[in-house]
Amino acid sequence: MRKIGFILQKSKQKKLDWDKFIEYCKVNRNMEFEEIDLNKEITGKYDLIIHKITNEYANAMNGNKEEKEKIENLTNYLKKNPNVPIIEPLEKLQKLSSREETWNILRTKLTEIEPKIKIANHMKANSKEEAEKLMEENKEINYPIFCKPIQASGAGPIHILSIVGNKEGFKEVNNFPVLIEPYINHNETVSNVVCSHLDVFLIGYDLIKDSENGIFYLIDVNYFPRSSSVDSFFEELADLIETRMKNFK
Repeated sequence: MRKIGFILQKSKQKKLDWDKFIEYCKVNRNMEFEEIDLNKEITGKYDLIIHKITNEYANAMNGNKEEKEKIENLTNYLKKNPNVPIIEPLEKLQKLSSREETWNILRTKLTEIEPKIKIANHMKANSKEEAEKLMEENKEINYPIFCKPIQASGAGPIHILSIVGNKEGFKEVNNFPVLIEPYINHNETVSNVVCSHLDVFLIGYDLIKDSENGIFYLIDVNYFPRSSSVDSFFEELADLIETRMKNFK
């Protein structure tokens, strides 16, 4: 039986019905799963490792010593065991931790695989003063606007999105640096999509539909998202694991 190591917070396991997924794989896919503790040296023998440690990785990159030690434990194991595939490779987490880098990747990729989905124009502002100046100089983005933190993972107010209606509204934004995007009227309806392509094998993204012209816009991206809306999630995730083990070189 193939052995899969996993690293998931308890809250994530609950959202994914992880125990049921483990049972499904044991009965139907000849796989057994073992939870990996990043607080100590990893010594298990695995055919693949799957994880969601985007927050831990981002915190480590921001100087958190405890989280850095956890990431180092996993990195050291992978160096000693280069033939063990992982979903996803740690080097990809750097891009996922930045909305700006993720947007730049998706802007290119979406034209290839999802041409009907657009990414709104955006600008990076490191401060209130820079945001005000950008809005004065730029003619493509008009108020009202969204302000989204550049950092997409880790500690802090990373999920606080601000709607700014005019120049004075920047006084309420306190989580710079941010991405500035136009506010798109979408009747407060958001669609969640889970996929296994682009540069990352397992991502979910949030879409809105412009109520004026019907164009779909991507507004957020998440690695290893919730899957309650995908009836075949167990089957597709198991397929992904098997494919990665088969094709890993």
